[in-house]
Order: sequence, then C-alpha cells, then structure tokens
Amino acid sequence: MTIRMLISGIALMLAAAGSNALQDDTEAELEALRGRMEELRRSLEADEQKRSSVQSELRQAESEIGARMAELRRLRGQQQEADRRLSALAEERNALEGRIGAERRSLAAQVRAAYVAGRHERLKLLLNQQDPASLGRMMVYYDYFNRMRRRTIENVSADLARLTAIAAEQEAEAAGLRALERRKTEEIERLDDARARRAEVLASLDDGIRGKGDEIARMEAQAATLEKLVEELREALRNFPVESDRPFDQVKGQLSWPLNGRLLKDFGQPRAHGRLKWDGVLVGAEQGTQVHAVYHGRVAYADWLTGLGLLVIIEHGDGYMTLYGHNESVFRSVGEWVGPGDAIATVGNSGGQTQSALYFEIRKGKDPQNPHRWFSGELKLQ
Repeated sequence: MTIRMLISGIALMLAAAGSNALQDDTEAELEALRGRMEELRRSLEADEQKRSSVQSELRQAESEIGARMAELRRLRGQQQEADRRLSALAEERNALEGRIGAERRSLAAQVRAAYVAGRHERLKLLLNQQDPASLGRMMVYYDYFNRMRRRTIENVSADLARLTAIAAEQEAEAAGLRALERRKTEEIERLDDARARRAEVLASLDDGIRGKGDEIARMEAQAATLEKLVEELREALRNFPVESDRPFDQVKGQLSWPLNGRLLKDFGQPRAHGRLKWDGVLVGAEQGTQVHAVYHGRVAYADWLTGLGLLVIIEHGDGYMTLYGHNESVFRSVGEWVGPGDAIATVGNSGGQTQSALYFEIRKGKDPQNPHRWFSGELKLQ
C-alpha cells in the first residue's frame, strides 16, 4: 500500500537516526514524530477510501508496471555484469592457450635436445670432459636446463588446470545468462499483462470523467492531496535536516534539468479551465528516459500518488523539495541519499496520463517555485 510503504520507509529512516542519539530529549522527539506519522497514515488512508475503485485499480496496475520495469532493469544489469565476466574469461582463456602453446613448443625443443644428447646426459658430461673448470661450467648449465625443463612442465600443468577451471566458469556463466534470459522473458510477459490492465482501467476512467463531468473537481482533489502530503512530509522531517556543502538556495540558476526534453506545460499556465495553475513543468520525453536528481538530498517519498502516478520527492533542506512525477519506474527508496545527476527514475505516463512526460516541481514549504530560475539552461516550449 502507498501509505504503509511511506510510513515504514520514514520509520526506518528515523530509527537509523535514533540509533545514534543518546540523549533522552532526542528519543522523546522521535517518539513524538512516530506518533505524528501514525496520524498521517490514518488521515491519508481515510482519503484513499474516498477515491473511486477505478483509481485504486489504476494505482495497482501502474505500481506493478513500475515494479516489473525495476526488475527488468536489475536483470539487465546482471546480464551486463555476466557478459563482462564472460568476456574477461574469454580473454584469459585466449592468453592461456597462447602461453600453453609456447610452453609446449619450448618443452618439445628441450625434449628433442635431450634425445639427441642421449639418455645418460650427466654421465657423458663426466666422461667426455678433460678440463675440470670446463666440466664444472657444463654441469651448472646442465642443472640450469634441467630446472628450466621442470618449471616449463609445472607451468604447462598449472595453465592446463586453470584452463579447465575457466571452461567450467564459462559454462556456469552461460547457464546463468540463460536463466536470466528466461526470467527477463517472464518479466516482459508480466509487464505486458500489467500494461493491458492499465489500458482497460484508463478506458473506464475516461468514461467516468466524461459521464460525470467532474474533471475539474478531480484535478482540485489531486492538488489538495499533494499539498497535504508535502506539508506533512515537511513537518515530519523538520528535526532531521539535510546537510550539504552549499544550501539549496545558493545554487539558484546553476542547476541542470532532471532530463532533456520538450516543455509541454509551463509553470503558471492555466489548467482546469483556468481554475488552477501549473505549479511545475511538464517535460515530454521518450518513455524509459532516465530522470536525474537536480541536487543533493534525501528521498522523502517514492511511491504512487493519485494524479502524479509513481512519484519521487527529494528533500534538500531549508524547506526545499523537488518533485518528479508520472514515472514509469523508480530506482530509489525512502531515506536514500542522492547527489546531483544521480538516476532516480525513468520517464513514463503513470497517473493516468496518455503521453510520456515528467512532471517536475520545486517547492519551498507550501509554495511552488518557478523552476526556470533554478537552472542554467532552458527547455523549449512545444
């Protein structure tokens, strides 16, 4: 459930902070905060019960799509790592086979030389040499070549053993890759099923909106839900400030946008027939495009929310938060720390959207900020 995951994530974050606190007043603050989060849970669950069953179905379908996409991303990462290991093993195998060939040729040459010299090499040296000094040098040379022959044989044996081990490792990696491919195929089938269910739910949702003529009321309710969530998160995290080298308000005009795309809706533009305004921007981009955090911060929310679908909220300190909505999948969980440029999600159309786009917003407390003032570049309005 959305609210349970939110509460449990924040509870884990607070527990980690509390484990390092030894003073009684800090423990008391944590207990009070846990009580506040329980109130938030009950309040938001009551709001959820007022939503239509169609919205609940949409949340389930889009959350499943996000989970399937996250799992596919993880499997692709495992495949890439397995491919790298296989490539490294192949290179090592080629190098070993080349070395074994050279050592075998060297050993064959030594064997041929020994055969030409005859079976009793040391005895012949003793009987054929008249000069003691020359005999001593020849015996040293003989011992040297004998040791070299032994080392060559040992090297060949060791390389052959390693070659056998590499072959076993390659087979194990190949088997693992085949298993990953099967799991990927299964995840893609589940993803297709979830997308089909989402399409059905969207059709029902559109019919309901047209039938009731309540699009404006729906958008107002969604805006109110977001307002409440942001305010409650801000209050809940007040005693656990975010620290970075430079406060968020000092990087105004220096940030990079969370992705490159085309500006579909701009801050301050009217929506809902003029009854509401856009509190952020809607940036169109290809589905699956990575979304990046704009600055240092801590993930305060990473789940589905009515109207914004899969949503990530990052707290940057001093009351500032950035919001990233309509994602296809989310990479981060509540309590994780992120830095500028870190991938946090992928662009999607969750929240009942018909086109792939990112909703991005900056807030200080309750007040939405014009995002254009925070970035060094500009997006083109479509």
